[in-house]
Formats: sequence, C-alpha cells, structure tokens
Amino acid sequence: MSQPDGRLAVRGLALSPAKPATGVAAAALTVLTTVLGLQLVRLFIPILVFYLGDTLGISIFVRAGIGAAVFLAGLLANPLQRLLGLRAALGLAVVGTALVRVVDQLSTSAPADFALGIAGTIFFLLYVPLGLGAARAARPSRVPGFARALLLGVAADSALHIAAGTYDLTWQSGVLPLLVVVVLAAATLAALALVLPAMPRKAAGVSWRRAWPLLAVGPWLMLQMTVFQNAARTVALTGWPVPAAGAVIAVGNILGLVAAAWLGDAWSRWAALGTGAGLVLLLVPATLPPAGVAAVIVVGQVLAALLLMRTLSTSDGEGGPRGRLGRSSVAYGLGFLLFTLLFFGYNAPNNLVLPFESTIVLPITALFFGLAAASGPVQASGQRLGWPGTMLTVAAVVLLLAPAGLALAWQPVEPVAPAGNEPLRVMQYNLHVGFNTAGRLDLEAIAAVIEAADADVVTLQEVSRGWVITGPVDMLSWLAHRLDMVAVSGPTALDGQFGNAILSRYPVVAVERGNLASEGQALKRGYLQVDVDVGDTTVRAISTHLYQHIRTAEDSAIRQTQVTELLAAWNNGPRTVIAGDFNAWPEHAEMVMMADAGLQDVAGLLAGGPAFSSPADEPYQRIDYIWLSPDLTPESFAMTETTASDHLPLLAVVRLPAE
Repeated sequence: MSQPDGRLAVRGLALSPAKPATGVAAAALTVLTTVLGLQLVRLFIPILVFYLGDTLGISIFVRAGIGAAVFLAGLLANPLQRLLGLRAALGLAVVGTALVRVVDQLSTSAPADFALGIAGTIFFLLYVPLGLGAARAARPSRVPGFARALLLGVAADSALHIAAGTYDLTWQSGVLPLLVVVVLAAATLAALALVLPAMPRKAAGVSWRRAWPLLAVGPWLMLQMTVFQNAARTVALTGWPVPAAGAVIAVGNILGLVAAAWLGDAWSRWAALGTGAGLVLLLVPATLPPAGVAAVIVVGQVLAALLLMRTLSTSDGEGGPRGRLGRSSVAYGLGFLLFTLLFFGYNAPNNLVLPFESTIVLPITALFFGLAAASGPVQASGQRLGWPGTMLTVAAVVLLLAPAGLALAWQPVEPVAPAGNEPLRVMQYNLHVGFNTAGRLDLEAIAAVIEAADADVVTLQEVSRGWVITGPVDMLSWLAHRLDMVAVSGPTALDGQFGNAILSRYPVVAVERGNLASEGQALKRGYLQVDVDVGDTTVRAISTHLYQHIRTAEDSAIRQTQVTELLAAWNNGPRTVIAGDFNAWPEHAEMVMMADAGLQDVAGLLAGGPAFSSPADEPYQRIDYIWLSPDLTPESFAMTETTASDHLPLLAVVRLPAE
C-alpha cells in the first residue's frame, strides 16, 4: 500500500520504510534488539543480587539504588537524541546492545558481567523510546507496527529461552551458544544498516496526556519477566515438563499477537480499564490446578498484549514537536522506576521481612499497568490492521518451533532398577541457587560435582525454579536431565520458585511435603520427604533448610521449634536419612536435640575433623549435616572441595539393615 509521500506501508511491521525489504528490516530490528536486550536484563538482575550481595557483601538498599539508577536510563533518551541526532542515538543503542551481548557471551568474570550487564541494559532501555520516537516521526500509523514488533521480540526471546531448557545462553559456555548470539547480533546490525538511512532525522514528541501511558511499560515488563514468559515458574506450578510449559507460553504469545492485530488500537478507556481489571483478577494469589495455571498464562498474555498496544498507540503524535522526546522519556523512565519498586517488593523477602506477602505484588503490578495503559486518549487514526499474515506466520513458526523441538528431544528420566543389599550413597548439597562463590551462575559445575560423587540420593536446598533474580532457570529440571535422575520438588516460597528438592537414581514411591515454623522470617521454611525403593526395602530421605541467621539466642529458638516439627515428622521411623542446611553448629541446642532423639551425625562420627562446610571458599563453620536413624550404619564420609556453590557438599555411604 503506497502512501502519498511515496513511502511503502508494510502492514503491521514497518517503522519508516522506503522499500518492502526495509519495512521487514525495521520490524526485524525491533524484534532482534528486544531478544538481545532481554537477555542482558536477565544477566544484570542476578549479577546485581548475587555478585554484589553475596560475593561483595553490599547491602540490599545500595543494590536497589544501583538497579533503580540503571532502570531510569530511559530518561536519557531525549538528551541523547538532541545531542547526537535521532539516527546516531538509535544506532548507538542498537550497536551497544548487540556488541555488549557478544562480549558478554565470551566473559567468564563476574565483575565483567556486572559492567556489561549495566551497559547492555542501559542500551536496550534507550532503544524503546528512541525507536518509538522514530516510528512516531515517520508516520502515526507506524507506532502500532512498532508495538507488534516489540511483542514479537518478547515472544521470540521466550522461544529461545525455552529451547535452551530455561538455562539462558548468557550463562552457557561452548561454541553453539556463542554462534547463536553472534548470528543474532550480526542480523541486528544488518537490519540497522538497512533501516538507518530511511529513518527520520528527528523524533516526534507528544503532549503529556499522550505521554503518560508510557508509565505502563515498566509494569508490563515486570509481569512478562515474572509470570507470562517465565517457563520455569510455569513448570514449578503445574508439574508439567518444560516442553509442555513452553507450549503454553508459545500459544499465549501467538494469541496475544493475533489479538493485537485484530483488535488494533482504537478502543475506549473503559475497555482498557476492563481489560486491566481482568488482568488484576487473574493475578490475585490463589491455589490453582495445572490447567488453571495454564489458563492464567494464556489469557493473561492476551490481555497484556492488548494493553501494551493501547499504551504505545496512544502515544502517537498529532504533529507533535520534532526533536523532543522529553515527555515520553520522562513517563517511560518513571515507568521503570515503578518496575524497580515492584520488582523489589516481590523479591525482597530474599533479604527482608515485609508486612505483606510478596505474591500480592503481582495484582498490584497489573493494577498500575492497566491504569497507566488506560490513561491516554483513544489513538487518533482508529487503525485496525486485520490479519498481518507475514508477521503471524513468522511468529507461529518461531514460537512453536522451540517447544516442539524440545519435545522431540525430551526424554523422560527413568529410574534405575535397584539391585538390593547395596550400600546407599547419600549426598547433601546446598546449591546457592546455582551461583558459585565468584558470583556467576554455573549449573554445569554443580552437575559435575554431583556426577563425580556417583550419589544415589541427593538432598538439595536453595533450588530455584523460575525466580527472576536467579536467572530465571528451572534448576531442578535441568539437573535432573543432565544427571539422569528422578527429581522431586519441595517448594517453600515465592509461588513454588524456591525451596528444597531431592534427586534419586532409584524409584521414588511416596512423597510428603511439610512447612516449618516461619513466622517473622524473610523466606518460608519447610521439608521434603520421599520414600525411595532401594530393592528389598525402602529408605526415607528428608531434605530441609532451617532458619538462616546464627547470631542470637532468639535465632536458635526459631530453629529449635523447627527441629521439634522435623522430629515429629520423622516420628522415629526406620531407615531414615535427614539431611540439609541446618544453619547451626554442632554445639547449638537445636543440634543437640537431633542427637538426643537418637539420630546419628555422620560427620561427627566419621569426619575425623571439624567438617566445616561454609562458606565454600574459606569454610569456618559446620552447618550442613547428614543424620541417620539408629538402624542405619554409616560406612564412610567425605566432603568435596569445590566453589560451585557457597556450601561444600557432603557424601555418606550408608549400610542398610539386613531384613
């Protein structure tokens, strides 16, 4: 369709095309920059939390301030484009995003990752207001196309994340991940080279009433990262395998794109408020069956896509001032201040006791998103773009290919048939959500430690399953398939995204989960109990993680209450292994309670030394234990020197009682 000024409008795709190929390149530029940018955001957040927090010991409030400063980068969009011009500013944002992403794939240093994460996140956050300003200056009808390309970029990033088994390429080494990133970066730069010459020289501004809806972009991204694109969280809540959870997310993304295309951008403020209210209701904390969780993901993605379309489309200019993005960049930047506050509120229970449950933050985020999206006027053109076949065909292929390919390669873990009458090798390991003592996520190093121990049963703590500040990755699914072991999850906090777990080489025939006293604590505590078929009999394995502070008598009192509950769950049962991070020294009252109950401390009996297990790089305290019921015989005990986690793993060889 030709425009009076001779420019070609490629429906649903173009920014400012002069040729059909340029129109496709304009959409590809937004899609690819979004894919690379979101990977960098998912790098920056966990490095901020674990490298600065656990490795360097910087307080949570300082880290929150650093995060807020980075996420306010959108405020720089206007001064940057006024200083350099729109083309140079947007080119800087794109080139910076692409090159930082490639360099980070080569990095093996946490300090370098931190610097690259900051730079890459800033470059990506600058791209959105600059790209939107370019679309607005080219022609008002280009803005809905930019919005759809942004949605497609989020969906494509999600597909790539699912194809990687939820373990981001950012953290993976090897030739294949590097090749994928290099190809994506090269394609991004090629698209930029095609688009840049046809781009307007100045961005177009808007009035405040059309700028304020951009406040919604920050809350929208918060919901996407935490809920709607979070395959690992979906696996944790449904119990489905990664391919099935990925398919749910892919279907939701496709339906969201279809809805954005069919319904367009001309819908009333009341319709937007109703859509926002629906999104709030979907995210109200509730215990749902797996099908209900899937429905929330799919319907929520559709509603979020519609609200984002209205958010960006209402910012179309009506002959607004050229060369000024001030109002847009202010509203966009403040939206990411909202992102920081909401993200902090949802994830702060990792460090702080808050007067509310973190899950309530999700409907509050949806409320902010809906109100901001509905705050602007109806888009002036009233454009509905019908069925943009090219975009949706590409979307369907890309988004369904990842879970379909993963499903073809996915092999369910089959337990080993137990031989019977063999000693049982039991391992205890606090995984520190996959982060080593240097502050980098390295699941392969953890898997190698477990593999070398040749353990039959592994009790685990601090297992993350979609927690954004740790990746987000489903550690349990990844480790289970890497080690070919049956996995059982014992979630304790954050919508099932954090807690205990057990890996077993042999069949698990019974599972029980329980909570431990956690009032006034930042993170909830619990235990996971499984019965493992070892041939002639079963062995009960219990994984637990007690209250974390070792400071005062009050801290010990909390753990004593938890130990009382744990001993009640054991109930003097035979053939039982209780292992975990007890956060207490052997002389503390809570550990004396375990011994007085008749349990055997394997390290205390066989270690021949202090058996310090934490911190892994310079251990000075023993807080990890393997306890055995009186009828089990400990044959040997060992510890592995490794910094794959901040705890050292324990290994006990246990002789079972003769029948």
